[in-house]
Amino acid sequence: VYYNGSERVFDAATLAELFGLTGFNSDYMEIVYEDADGTAKSGETNAGEYKIKIRFTSGLYCWEDGTSDDIELTVKISKAQLPSQWNSGGKVPTISVPESLANCLSNDAFNYTYTDEDGNTVSASDMVAGKTYSVKATLKPEYAANFEFIDASGNVLPDASVSTSHEFDYSGDGSNGNGTTDTTLTDKLMLALLIVMGTMTLIILIILILFASYIRQEKKRIKVMSEAIEEVRQRRNGN
Repeated sequence: VYYNGSERVFDAATLAELFGLTGFNSDYMEIVYEDADGTAKSGETNAGEYKIKIRFTSGLYCWEDGTSDDIELTVKISKAQLPSQWNSGGKVPTISVPESLANCLSNDAFNYTYTDEDGNTVSASDMVAGKTYSVKATLKPEYAANFEFIDASGNVLPDASVSTSHEFDYSGDGSNGNGTTDTTLTDKLMLALLIVMGTMTLIILIILILFASYIRQEKKRIKVMSEAIEEVRQRRNGN
């Protein structure tokens, strides 16, 4: 049984597979999950070894030896196994998360370490286009408890929290190690800046158009008033 991010329940079929235990009958038996302090739970989620109990729900039944005490079993949820497979695509490589683990693992689970051809540790921002580098992924502590890296043969790596090394030629399209490229971030910032500038320009243009329209209307109104005044003056002079 492997970790999958969901609560695992050990039903009769699983107990038969793991322990060869047959004869479980949910009509008068139950599987009990408890914390170390005896608090009841509905199942187990994280990788690790756990104690479960098979208990009679009725005092009318007993085991073959005549006892009716709980049977205690040790069950194990193994860590989910993660191949050292990489997404490249001309960018700084990132771990390729298997589809089967996509619901409980993302690229935020890893820290990436880069080294140059001389074995010196470098950051993605210091890489030079055309040079060859190596990268390793390390599971963050909160993920290392439930996942482990395996090699191409399916064997767990000596340090199960660290992937195998992957060599790549840097193309100049850097990454921050979490699957987001620096250039993409820059493009987004530039796009946001252009949108803001474009919006401000449009607002200023609208204000100018409205102001120009107001000036034209005012000039027209003043002209009409001037003509009216002049007409009144001429009439008075004519009288």
